[in-house]
Amino acid sequence: MKRTKRTFFLALSGMLLLGTLPGCGYHIGGLKPKALASMKTFNVVMMENRSLEPQAGVLMTSALTDVLQRDGTYEIATRNAGDFRIEGCVTGISFRQERSSYTDSYLSTEIGLQLFVTYNVYSNKTGKLLTSGSTTATSTFFNSGNVQTARTNALSYAVRRAAENIADRLTNG
Repeated sequence: MKRTKRTFFLALSGMLLLGTLPGCGYHIGGLKPKALASMKTFNVVMMENRSLEPQAGVLMTSALTDVLQRDGTYEIATRNAGDFRIEGCVTGISFRQERSSYTDSYLSTEIGLQLFVTYNVYSNKTGKLLTSGSTTATSTFFNSGNVQTARTNALSYAVRRAAENIADRLTNG
């Protein structure tokens, strides 16, 4: 008897506590930017790739769709069925020396990767440009062992960071 009263009391106090949270300013999902306030669904058009790195546009499209879907502010829709669409372009990827060998300054031991992405958000109903922007993401990899795999992993990480930057702007203003 005591156990059921205690369980009931804990459940009731938990519900009361959860009922007071909306009054504290907490909410689920992001604060949408003004231009996207009435939008609920989206689709991402395949990103253009102007870099020399193959598949960068495909990686960016996939990462952006995944990040926006996980955020939950908007729902993913089929092509042209969403309230808005995101079009973009991987405009470039640059590499730079982060660290060199202590015996040979021309031999890079750590290489930095910088990814440049631009995007435009259009209304699917009117075709009007709602917002646009650009972002840059960085990553590094070591020049030892399998350099191609390290470079691919660094690109994947930079793409994920760029997608998170864009999603943050579209969900939180």
